Amino acid sequence: MQKYHPGRNTVSCLSVMLTPPVAVRADTSVTEAIDLMFRQRVRTLPVVDAQDVYQGLFGIQFLLKELLPRAATLDPGRGMLDLGFMQDTLDDVRSSLKERLAALYPQRVGTAVHREIAPLSVQDSLLEAMLRVYQAGCSLPVVDEKTHKLVGIVSHWSILAKLTGRTP
Repeated sequence: MQKYHPGRNTVSCLSVMLTPPVAVRADTSVTEAIDLMFRQRVRTLPVVDAQDVYQGLFGIQFLLKELLPRAATLDPGRGMLDLGFMQDTLDDVRSSLKERLAALYPQRVGTAVHREIAPLSVQDSLLEAMLRVYQAGCSLPVVDEKTHKLVGIVSHWSILAKLTGRTP
């Protein structure tokens, strides 16, 4: 991983970081998290503890996985690749999905924290941040290396805004 070294011509990910970061606590309900995602127009939210220490990500991928048939979301290479054979009517699908989604509402975000995607560090270079956001396919939290506290977020839009001189 390429690190930011002060005094060199390397640009830090801090130059594209959005602050203050929008985040949720592990005890936030799924309903509250979904509402926040809609208001902020984001697909993922960092999850932090009471001291703002980064815990992981919560996002729309979790929700979609919970709404799809279990056979479709098995481990990669084992899940169903095509659900075209399922011939439910739009009303049947809508009703079924609404019920499944409603069952998720009272759950806490902490039960669905995605920990596999590592956060960015304040020391990471802009190019490292760009690569990691590209690879993850989502916005990434930026944490302080020593305290692991959430300090910001780098998104596709914040990178593009910086490169084009626009406001995210």
